Amino acid sequence: MGHMSEDRKKERVASTAWWPQWKQELNEYINTCERCQKANRKHGKKYGLLKHREEPKHPWETINMDWVKPTTHKQMVLLKGQSKQWRTSLEDSVHMEWNTKTMKGTLLLAIQLANNTSLHLTTSKSPSLAEKGWNSLLPVDHLKKNPLTIHPTPKDFHYMWKKAFDPAARCIAQEKEYNTKRYYKTHKEPYFKEGNQVLVSTLNFDNLKVPKKMRDTFVGPFTIIILIRKNAAEVQLTEYFFRKHPVFLKQKPYSQDIVEVEDSPGPVKKIIKARKIRLDGKYCRQYLIRFKSQTAYEDKWLAEDAIPYGDLHLRRLRTSRSDKKSHK
Repeated sequence: MGHMSEDRKKERVASTAWWPQWKQELNEYINTCERCQKANRKHGKKYGLLKHREEPKHPWETINMDWVKPTTHKQMVLLKGQSKQWRTSLEDSVHMEWNTKTMKGTLLLAIQLANNTSLHLTTSKSPSLAEKGWNSLLPVDHLKKNPLTIHPTPKDFHYMWKKAFDPAARCIAQEKEYNTKRYYKTHKEPYFKEGNQVLVSTLNFDNLKVPKKMRDTFVGPFTIIILIRKNAAEVQLTEYFFRKHPVFLKQKPYSQDIVEVEDSPGPVKKIIKARKIRLDGKYCRQYLIRFKSQTAYEDKWLAEDAIPYGDLHLRRLRTSRSDKKSHK
């Protein structure tokens, strides 16, 4: 079939598949393909995003171990932080490039009118003096009785902003919780235990002689010997990688191909006929076998070595043929 994508394989099989649960069997076949497991890399989001981190309760408590590699004597402490997904709920006045301009454009007119801190460019007078004829002693002297509809003050703007902030923050919290539940239905944490087989990324090996463009993404499989905390393990390296340090981050679980053992249809009843075919560049002879208590739909073509008590049944076949020739 070739190493095509999952969608293309389903398109090709859908035209000829007739048995139930063929999609499930096709997914198992794709997941257990060794070539695809080593070559393909998942480009989606990794497990661990949107996950709540437990806060440390004691000094020098280990929060998480994301890095396993020997360091030099100069590097006594290594701190590494990584943030791949973040969002801001609402604007605040911390970001000087955007939020300050927004607040300035919204509240500057009301602040200038209330405090008389600016002058008109043409008249060179304050807004209160140009409108009223005098400068107000208090910030609210020149405002009318209904400031919410006619002349909003900075305090009123803050009240309106807070009134819109509470439902918006609540909606964002609900959306984050909903997205987290949906995300972890498909992005489940891989389970590892001692004795399992895993694939290790080729980025951990610098002694590979294969060109980088022709190199697989993962190598292995390697058997886990000891688990180190939750995200690292010591593996049993093969002869080609035995000089490398055996502790790696747990990269990718390896799925073994499930070999189904076919039940024997029963003892052989007789050999019906023979044929000569070409396999692997050589001619070989096969025989059509009829089993006891089975119909003709269960007949199989088998080689001489695969037939139970093949010498006995072949002798009977030859004698039956010779008897037919003698009767003629």
